[in-house]
Amino acid sequence: MKKVKINLDRKPLNSGYIESKQNFDQVLAGFKQIKPPIWKNSWFYGPVGVASLALIVSLSMLNSNNDINENKSTLNTSSVLPDDTECIHPLSKNVDKKFTSYEIIPSQEQTIILPSGTSVTIPKGSLMPSSPDQKVEIKIREFTDQASSFSSGIPMDYKTKDAFESAGMIEIRGTQDGKVVPISSSKPIEVSLVLIKDASSFGFWKLDEEKKDWVTHPATYSQTENNFNTANPTLSKIEINKQIVSLDLAISKVDISLNKLVEPSKVDYFLPIEGNQRFDLAFDQKEFPELEKFKGMEFEVVSKKAYDKSFTKKTWSSVDLVKENDSYYALFTSKTDKFKINVRPVLNGKKKEEAETTFDASLLFCKNKKQELIEEKRSLLVKKEEQQIKFDALLKSFNKEEAVKNANKMAIDNELNTADFYVNSFGVYNCDNPNPYPIAFKEEPVFTYSGGNSIEIVSAFVFDKKKDTRFSFGKDAKHSISQLGCYEGNSNTLVVIDSYGRLGYISSFDNNSIKDGKLKVNLIDKSDENIDFLQKIINGKTITT
Repeated sequence: MKKVKINLDRKPLNSGYIESKQNFDQVLAGFKQIKPPIWKNSWFYGPVGVASLALIVSLSMLNSNNDINENKSTLNTSSVLPDDTECIHPLSKNVDKKFTSYEIIPSQEQTIILPSGTSVTIPKGSLMPSSPDQKVEIKIREFTDQASSFSSGIPMDYKTKDAFESAGMIEIRGTQDGKVVPISSSKPIEVSLVLIKDASSFGFWKLDEEKKDWVTHPATYSQTENNFNTANPTLSKIEINKQIVSLDLAISKVDISLNKLVEPSKVDYFLPIEGNQRFDLAFDQKEFPELEKFKGMEFEVVSKKAYDKSFTKKTWSSVDLVKENDSYYALFTSKTDKFKINVRPVLNGKKKEEAETTFDASLLFCKNKKQELIEEKRSLLVKKEEQQIKFDALLKSFNKEEAVKNANKMAIDNELNTADFYVNSFGVYNCDNPNPYPIAFKEEPVFTYSGGNSIEIVSAFVFDKKKDTRFSFGKDAKHSISQLGCYEGNSNTLVVIDSYGRLGYISSFDNNSIKDGKLKVNLIDKSDENIDFLQKIINGKTITT
């Protein structure tokens, strides 16, 4: 008897894939009339189920020669993510929302003010890098709309049956030399996250990137003074610019004080310098009355040029002290030689001890004053940087309609709704409300680009504008393509990714979008694959094609 090899592990083929290989219109027509689909029927794994499986295997074997060069991705219909799937994976570099980077000094408390008004305070000693003297790079990005979180690959599913509606989300990362910096549990980072909607009934969560799911995180909700004049951004710009100019003036004054601050030297206090030659020298005090106070003094060589230090071992017939301008010189003479060297008087004995005490006190005062001025300047520079960030944010808002819209949306009676929480580890934090997934369509539609040939879709995303929620289906999602659906009566946008990585969309999407079992999708041109285009599609602006 001839052996028949049957591949029981072969992944099931969806209707779109089969149709693209052969013309099985009659088979598909009969297949789609079965409700519910046969693989969802509890009797599937009886004799009829085995026969149906054999039919599918036979169909695939008929077309095996045509499939030999195919390299298409298959759908992931698993209810959980594979172990090796990253939790956050953006659509592409072109559409990923960019981080804003800040350089932080771990030994100082610093506060970062974001353009939205969100503040991130890093206490002194909160960051524990391997090199405490080096700066730490803090990277932050906020997600205030569905397009930005979607393009950045932030998962918005909660458990297996719900998806999140966000009132505010922030991602904070901290590294030094490419390595994640630990945060002290006793000195956590403090965040006051500005919310874009009333979150009184919302929960607060942190993304567990190992378990690939959201976990609750403690937070309190409050209202704080709105530091941004959204009603008159021009006035805010002038006020902030004045503060920057004022800070520049203060920094300039500190620099002048630092330049004037000169450490005292031993020369100023007539103290000897170690290593310099010293000797006694008799002189006429009437000729040099200014040296009368240096009784018992010595003279120290202060020549800046190299000289013969053995002069003290020679025999001289006379040694005289002479003065030229404000400098003193010792003049050594003999019958055969002369030697002249620059000297200065230095204290000796009790007067030297008294001068050393005064000198030490003066030196300490100078060092403390210098450190005080350095710290003052550093603090002023941090304040200036904070004001500069606000100023730059306002400049951007003049040309970005969406930024002004978000700012006005956040301002409620001149106050901001905030979620206040502590960060003990870097990651993504979100103020969310879970919404249940919609019921799947009665039949799985066939996807086409503008009514052409069927296409294989690996991922589909329904953006429900009423619920402000993204529902995800297919690859790396907890719901398969066969579970695609939407809430009736709600305004939705559908975005899909095919097996070749191309993006498509339907601006106004609901169950009536399915015509004759097909969904006509608009293919997005490669040149339009950017975050601005996605924001126009997802955030409610209609695109004409």
